[in-house]
Amino acid sequence: MSGLNRLLTGCRLNISISESTDSTDRGHSTSQVNRVTLQAAAALVGQGAGVVFGHDWRDDGVMEAVHGFAQHMQPPSTEGGEAEPLLWNLLPWPKTPGLELHERQRMQSTLRVDLVGLPEQLARYTDYPSTGPYFPYLQAGALTFLRQRLTDESQARLCLGGKLSGYSGRYPGIVEEAILAIRAHMPLYISGYLGGASRAVADALQGSPMPEAFRFSKPRYPRIPDDAQDTDHDFSPEESWDELRTFGVEGISRVNGLEPKQNVALFQSAGLDDLLGLVLGGLGRLRAEKRI
Repeated sequence: MSGLNRLLTGCRLNISISESTDSTDRGHSTSQVNRVTLQAAAALVGQGAGVVFGHDWRDDGVMEAVHGFAQHMQPPSTEGGEAEPLLWNLLPWPKTPGLELHERQRMQSTLRVDLVGLPEQLARYTDYPSTGPYFPYLQAGALTFLRQRLTDESQARLCLGGKLSGYSGRYPGIVEEAILAIRAHMPLYISGYLGGASRAVADALQGSPMPEAFRFSKPRYPRIPDDAQDTDHDFSPEESWDELRTFGVEGISRVNGLEPKQNVALFQSAGLDDLLGLVLGGLGRLRAEKRI
């Protein structure tokens, strides 16, 4: 199938898939979560979409497999210049690429790796040491900045799994990503297939009462007094749950190309093939309507 007739050619999607605290209880080992990541990326790339990841190249084989598939689907260069790489890794501060320069150069036709850094008001802390008292605050702010950048650079988002405890940012990552997508009117596809934070977000969208597991406690660390963009207050558990519940099934259906009953099926999906079929169906409808 050529790049000219693949359904999602020219679209860019953010995939956020990770283990959750209950993914093992649901029968999903680490290797199975990696398989989900590979199959989701392959389904999207196979339709011509670019895929954006908010993490570094993982040394577990899954990213190598994703890259191998993307190489076969990468559009060739034209007289007008190089085609945009199908894979894009955005790295939060203070991470540096795990791939050596020569490896990135070898993969550059298919893979782009960028450092997101710190937000402008904190840029002067780029060289701040990991042992300093403000480091946890800066790291958390960098993750929020990364997730906003992922939202800005992508046209849709798929979220599966995710932690509600033991996370590194100000808030559980998938909760923050879901709310940023909603606020940006970004097509969001979310399923409880891997449990965890995405299961909780799906429950909130369906109007369920907030469970105790969602009462995530914010990390306590010294704040930088002159950070005028500090937005800790925006994502309390109660406010987050209410925002998701208010948006609801009808709200997410207005933006992601699925009917309400299809979104409920996606929330509750027990099979990966059915899940990906719904996601591709929603994206296909949005594409046909020229909404992405």
